[in-house]
Amino acid sequence: MYAGATDQHVHKDTDRFVHWYQKQQDLALHKEETLLRPEVEKPKLSGGKPRENALPWASFKHDACVQLDGKLEPTVGTSLRLFGQAELYDNLNQKGPIRGPEALCLALAFRLGGEDNLLRLNVNDDDTISFMEFSGTASISGVDVETVLGSTVEELFLRMDPARTGVINVEDLFMMGLRRRPGAGKKKTGGPARKVTSWHQAVVNARLEDIHPDAPAARKKWGRIARWMGIASLRHTVLQEERSRAGWKINEAAAGVLGDPLTEEQIDKSTMFVTGENEDGEPTKGGDDEEDFFKSLGVEDKPEIRQKMSLQRMLTEAGTNMRDEELLVKPMFKASASVQVPDGPQLMNREDMHNFFADLPLADPKRQALITPLLLDKLYDEAVALQCNFTKIGSGLNFWSFKAVLNNAINELGFGSGFRRIAKAMLPDRPEDMEVTSP
Repeated sequence: MYAGATDQHVHKDTDRFVHWYQKQQDLALHKEETLLRPEVEKPKLSGGKPRENALPWASFKHDACVQLDGKLEPTVGTSLRLFGQAELYDNLNQKGPIRGPEALCLALAFRLGGEDNLLRLNVNDDDTISFMEFSGTASISGVDVETVLGSTVEELFLRMDPARTGVINVEDLFMMGLRRRPGAGKKKTGGPARKVTSWHQAVVNARLEDIHPDAPAARKKWGRIARWMGIASLRHTVLQEERSRAGWKINEAAAGVLGDPLTEEQIDKSTMFVTGENEDGEPTKGGDDEEDFFKSLGVEDKPEIRQKMSLQRMLTEAGTNMRDEELLVKPMFKASASVQVPDGPQLMNREDMHNFFADLPLADPKRQALITPLLLDKLYDEAVALQCNFTKIGSGLNFWSFKAVLNNAINELGFGSGFRRIAKAMLPDRPEDMEVTSP
């Protein structure tokens, strides 16, 4: 009995030493690579000062709290986003992961509700995820990849996809990021242990000489659009969930229709939920506005660390994120739209839209077989028909109709089911005594 206990104690000490030794190796590699590749490993953040710390989470949390200025405005999306960043960086600060895949995996696990939910990133059920799928997934989860990883999504794929197939293996990402965790080296879906290259050792895969010269610009463009698509999918999933919860029905005038971009008025109203109508037939708002909403966040005197967000908070934050992403998507639209209506909007004609989508395979080769001329014509004709019902303009798409094309393309390009799977992991649990009504 005593000998067995001694063996167990020695085994635990060995595990602790291996964990410590691996962490020291990674810290040394991080320091060496920081000196060799400062433009990658020392991104400039607040104040334009480069951060050299491999464990910067307390500093990032402080930056978010400073911007919050001690206030959480539950009806302001920017405030909620900063609160979400503060709680994420607080969680990372407690766990102490090194900036890189380890921090990325733990951040995604925190936002998705646990490490088991990381399997939802296997959006195609084939253990792979493409560039646009990953970019959209990150936007749904609310994880700033560049801040947590210390590198861009583009570099992540350069390092983990040396064959330039356009996809990375999800299990490899998990095992690289969680290799110091219990059970490291084993596939999350089961199977034998295998050797995994570390993040810093994988830098040799990031060869630049064999990359198509137009690929970096294409990935920047379609990564941005994928993030917008991810947020649109999240918002639609939350609205569907809200419709199914007892005692509530969504304000359809504010909700809009899937495939139709939101107007500014609809976005502003997207957090108003109705329980009935007044004598004038207008919707009445449930609850006591900010006070009940504030309490629904689980916040009394100061923010708490929470993994699940309320539906109201998710809608408010998603509305703000959509507007922010649209500010970055709109210049892309303008650069491609060749039709200018006198005293009217700039329009994208059929040829413009085909040209706009021409570089998509460079960013995400997996979409090459899907993005056919027939599909683009279908998306264009549907959007023009809808636009003509409101504006009588049929010579091209305005920006509102272009967003309808992107919305409809989510399913056509094969993102719909995967994005919904990630979004559902973000939803708060249903109360056990809550009745469910049909949408």
